[in-house]
Amino acid sequence: MSSSTPKKRRSQAWFEGRSKDNFIHRSWMKSEGLPDDSFDGRPVIGICNTWSDLTPCNHHFRELAERVRHGVLQAGGLPLEFPVSSLGETLMRPTAMLFRNLASMDVEEAIRAHPLDGVVLLAGCDKTTPATLMGAASVNLPTIVVSGGAMLNGRFRGQTIGSGTHVWKFAEAVAAGTMSEQEFMQAERCMSRSSGVCMTMGTASTMACLVEADAAERLHVGETIAASFALPDAGPPFDLHAVLCNKTPNAENEKMILGMQFLPSASSGTTNAARRLSEFLLRRYGSGVAPLGNGTHVADGVVS
Repeated sequence: MSSSTPKKRRSQAWFEGRSKDNFIHRSWMKSEGLPDDSFDGRPVIGICNTWSDLTPCNHHFRELAERVRHGVLQAGGLPLEFPVSSLGETLMRPTAMLFRNLASMDVEEAIRAHPLDGVVLLAGCDKTTPATLMGAASVNLPTIVVSGGAMLNGRFRGQTIGSGTHVWKFAEAVAAGTMSEQEFMQAERCMSRSSGVCMTMGTASTMACLVEADAAERLHVGETIAASFALPDAGPPFDLHAVLCNKTPNAENEKMILGMQFLPSASSGTTNAARRLSEFLLRRYGSGVAPLGNGTHVADGVVS
């Protein structure tokens, strides 16, 4: 009876062995307080964090990363958090879109260069989701996404106001003389009531839904309110197996991609979803990509 040798994890090329390089890798990590058994072959899971004070939508990601860290530890893995470029839609000029590919390269090279067996992407604000997804897809390690969730609804004079929508309405009302500048400033303090992405069905929430349709979001927290602090507690303790096994079988590709293709329309999502989807699929499935008539792209041989 033959016995197969277990496949070594990617991280073991750094941490297993008695070479000078292995010595260096382990010794410097031990300066962080890691014990010897941290390097016993357990999976090393990177926590890719897009937290920044300059990205208000992702401002709660430090706490979110700690929840993910505890979940990885409970599941027997070694969590290692690392920062990447964060793209704050509300502050970056001329537009965050100008820097999305740069952020994607940052994510890709950070994952590729380090001893990681799987990655958890913390994403929220508009371009941080496609940027992290595209970067991770290029490396092709097992990956899941934890979406940061939406902020609470704004309230002004008894009415619900949406982020990214009412600001235009209010600005036009001031210009028309039906709203005073004092009222405009009062509304400013009422619109953004908590951390999280725009609570309207804009780019951020549309991207979170696409991620769930892609099966990369295994915790199903894409529509969770950020202020509820229910994020990754939305289900059982963090599923390390889901990270290491999150490579969707080819048999599921057709159904998955068709679902992603129609989801933006079904959910009243943003029209730029088609562009984001085509770019992500290009990274996920390679260069064999053909356009559909409606502007989205799918991989050749996956959808006829």
